[in-house]
Amino acid sequence: MMTNLKQQHAEGTAEELMERLTPTFREAIDVLLVGLKNK
Repeated sequence: MMTNLKQQHAEGTAEELMERLTPTFREAIDVLLVGLKNK
C-alpha cells in the first residue's frame, strides 16, 4: 500500500514538473529561433 502511494505521488510530481518546465522550454526555443533568424 505504501509503495502504491509513493508511486502515485512520484507520478504526480513528475507531471507537475513537466507543466512547470514546458513554458520555460518554449521560451528557450523561441529565443534560440530568434537568435538564428538574426544571424
